[in-house]
Amino acid sequence: MADSLFVPISKPPADILAVESLVAEVFRELGRAPPRLSLRRNDDVPATSLMTSFLIFEGEGTKDFCWASISEAPIEITEDSSRSYMVDVTTRRDWKFAGAVAYAFCKHERGCVFNDSGVLNGLPRFDADSLRDALLADPP
Repeated sequence: MADSLFVPISKPPADILAVESLVAEVFRELGRAPPRLSLRRNDDVPATSLMTSFLIFEGEGTKDFCWASISEAPIEITEDSSRSYMVDVTTRRDWKFAGAVAYAFCKHERGCVFNDSGVLNGLPRFDADSLRDALLADPP
């Protein structure tokens, strides 16, 4: 079963190139090759909008795969009146890979990541620094 990391954001990135740029920067910071990024939908409609499609991230390893979606969310969910959108980063594979994607959005927003499922180190919430520490920590 897939779990998610949730990142409140103030507004969606302008386009897929903006997402690619912020994710590539963070992956390089973490000493990893930037992932390939594509935009997909589950129907026959061409994927053109970040708000109606899935962002698919694929890395070099077989477990380096996650997807993200961006949607509007009420303040009761984002817990921040200045952030009315939520990025949902999901994987069934490597949480450090998916965590790096969430870290990119978190660092860009100078915000937080909700870790409702307790993946990585079990903390329910990360700021950018604590998420970076969890991503760089050796596995238990």
